Amino acid sequence: MALQLFVAVLVVVVPVISGYRFARLTLARKWREFLTVLLLDRYFRDRAYYLLDSNSSSANIDNPDQRISEDIDFFTTETLGFLLDILGSISNLISFSAILWGTSQNLTYALILYAVLGTGIALAVGGELIGINYKQLRNQADFRYSLVHIRDNAEAIAFYQGENREKEVVKARLQSVLQNYDQVIQWTTGLTVYQKIFFYVARLVPYFVVGGLYFAGKVDFGTLGQVTFAFSMVLSSVTLIVSRIQEISRFSAGVNRLATFYEALEAFEQVQFEDSSQSETRIISEVGRSDQVERIQLDDLCLTTPTGRPLVQGISLTLGEPAGGGLQLPSRLLVVGSSGVGKSSLLRAVAGLWTQGRGRILRPEISDMFFLPQKPYMPLGNLRTQLLYPNEAHDDIDDATLIEFLSKFGLGDLPSRFEGFETTADWTRVLSLGEQQRLAATRCLVAKPKVAVLDEATSALPVADERNLYHCLQERNIGYVSVGHRMSLVQYHDVILELIPGGTWRIMSPRDYEAAVALSSRDALAPEQGSSSRVQ
Repeated sequence: MALQLFVAVLVVVVPVISGYRFARLTLARKWREFLTVLLLDRYFRDRAYYLLDSNSSSANIDNPDQRISEDIDFFTTETLGFLLDILGSISNLISFSAILWGTSQNLTYALILYAVLGTGIALAVGGELIGINYKQLRNQADFRYSLVHIRDNAEAIAFYQGENREKEVVKARLQSVLQNYDQVIQWTTGLTVYQKIFFYVARLVPYFVVGGLYFAGKVDFGTLGQVTFAFSMVLSSVTLIVSRIQEISRFSAGVNRLATFYEALEAFEQVQFEDSSQSETRIISEVGRSDQVERIQLDDLCLTTPTGRPLVQGISLTLGEPAGGGLQLPSRLLVVGSSGVGKSSLLRAVAGLWTQGRGRILRPEISDMFFLPQKPYMPLGNLRTQLLYPNEAHDDIDDATLIEFLSKFGLGDLPSRFEGFETTADWTRVLSLGEQQRLAATRCLVAKPKVAVLDEATSALPVADERNLYHCLQERNIGYVSVGHRMSLVQYHDVILELIPGGTWRIMSPRDYEAAVALSSRDALAPEQGSSSRVQ
């Protein structure tokens, strides 16, 4: 009979416990998915990910990857655990508080006083631990990022033989983690000692309050035991903070990190809304009308750094569609100048990424523009993804067409080298910078934009490949704006914008620019030739 009862209880209890754990983990998983998608939507909205990463005013938002991937997971899991603990505590409180009150009101008052004092001390000490745990999460994320940074730049570090320096940097960040963890250990140990004292002393409270009644014969031993048990159950219910203060401190640190991240995203959206009506302090970027979809127009454009240093002052320029269209305007612009004068910043402003300054930019839809940076972006994915990025919904492009595009830049054998278009690899590592630039050029032709923006996009290419790229753009009537230093680029453009240090600029035809460069070169060589003659 006893064995049958045991088996029956086992059959009932095991599924209930397993089902409870399954339901808890499933709920945590669903909640994590909801919060992660919510933050990801905000993170990628209006390029918030770019501005939060590169804007110095948002430097307090460190390691957003950790906040999204780890802090949300910890938050959802721990919150459900705390909620279930709270529900259990409420159940015990309801069950035993009436017994305690009916037996000894004085003991009830003593419990309330003891719990309030104990919780207050725990919160005061735990508050310090929250800040330490917050710093620990940040230090651990920085340490992990230093290792990822080495992996992403392994080849460059190997060329420089910079292993010792990188090792010291990683060790320094490890020391930051360990030094802060020493504080975690010290404060956690102190809290553990406090918890032990608190709950050991709590066992004596009922005897101090009710023990006199027992020795006076006013209550029997059974009542004393009942009161003591009720006291311990109610106390454990109302001192949940004391018993879980370490977990609460770690939990609060994670919540603070998520809260600051969420608030930063909300603040960014608010700033975007306010900036849209403040043309005097921000660059206004607008999409042209239907009859201007292929036009780029700069109206009194001024670019400044985040610190207020002027880069470019008062540029006004209009680019039309390529030759053959109805607009009699230049369509292919080359931006030149020395390093640091604002060439790349000008391209960022055209793309809507740079808003520091004032003025107005009229441009096509971003979807009709294609940007080719000096170091191309190689997304995670297979070879087909590299060619179709960012719009992979090109059902009309077959493999033969992709190979034809690749062949234009000498990459026709790329699919065979990597066993087809479905092969996934770390493309940044397996392709040279020149191959990456040619692959990005192929990506541009596949995308069929109306305007291409090239930021030294041919710096790693031979002159012949550079010529091939620009001829392909011209054949397809794609307008383009280029930044570069090579004189060979001049012939592919019909207007030159030279940025001069101090914020000034000048617009010239390709012929006038070549003549100015030649004259400047002769003036630079003249003193050297005179010095050589005197030496002879």
